[in-house]
Amino acid sequence: MRTLRFTVLICFGLLAAGCPARSISPLFSEKDIAFDPLLVGSWSQTGDEPLIFENSGDNTYRVTLQEKDQKTTYTAHLGKLRNAWFIESFADNSGNDYHLLPAFIVHRIWLEGDSLKLAALRSDWLREMIDARKISIPHIRRDSEIILTASTEELQKFVARYADVAFLDRETFFRVK
Repeated sequence: MRTLRFTVLICFGLLAAGCPARSISPLFSEKDIAFDPLLVGSWSQTGDEPLIFENSGDNTYRVTLQEKDQKTTYTAHLGKLRNAWFIESFADNSGNDYHLLPAFIVHRIWLEGDSLKLAALRSDWLREMIDARKISIPHIRRDSEIILTASTEELQKFVARYADVAFLDRETFFRVK
């Protein structure tokens, strides 16, 4: 479950109990993006392998996940829909490989003092709801993965509507510094 961690942030992409759902469109438009300086800092679940949020300007966070000998960085934006806070992120690509398209991972976020809780949009829930025809949202399937193709506006409506049922598997991090 540690890999949900921020491979909870964009490949925030390959998790055990169901990968976080990915989206082609961002959750937030420029006007929706907020910044909370309290999020800046190092966070950890166990005291090692920190998750580091830095201010990278323009209401944008640079998020670094240090796992053993591997360091992965993400660009992330914070925003609020109805009464819930969310963060969208995508992996930073330092090359010019035109084969790579950014995909966004969406997490619901709870920041309470020195505690940070994250819950990814659950792809298993999304797949079950789509298969049962209980929800309808533009998407494509790649093998068993659902990739959302909804517009930012459609995505916002969807996420706000299902915030209390689609983001349940919370991971808790604690401020290191």
